[in-house]
Amino acid sequence: MLRFFLRKHNRIERAALVTLRLALVSDIPKIMSLQQQAESAAQWTAREYERMLNEKSGVVLVAEMGDKVCGFVAGAGIGAEWELENIVIESSARRKGTGRRLVQSFLDHAKHEGGTRVFLQVREDNSAARGLYECAEFRVNGRRPGYYGSTDAVLYVCDLT
Repeated sequence: MLRFFLRKHNRIERAALVTLRLALVSDIPKIMSLQQQAESAAQWTAREYERMLNEKSGVVLVAEMGDKVCGFVAGAGIGAEWELENIVIESSARRKGTGRRLVQSFLDHAKHEGGTRVFLQVREDNSAARGLYECAEFRVNGRRPGYYGSTDAVLYVCDLT
């Protein structure tokens, strides 16, 4: 029992070391590096991230462990409808709540900006991402057969009201 408590306690302590904040232009090289390590991530250019940081409709949040960016989420929206467009968590920060916190912060931001629904799409075979979204109360809203070549895209929606 004590070993379980210590393992659980250590996980909580490690998760507490991750902080979230709005991304800065100076974060783009690390964001680009993270996305290149994740084959299922959208592979955007630095210019696309810069645009997202400069437009009111876009938001990019980063997760940091100490002074190291270990994850990010990017999306956009206008009014009621928002879209979570890209999320990557570095392998060392996975399964510690970082993804959940990033998704929830994105949902909170969208709601604060007047959003009532958030959409996303994910590869059907990306079970880790699908589990993350379903835990955040996204529900399947449709499919795009063969969208990712031989793999379908599963469409999700989350109602914020």
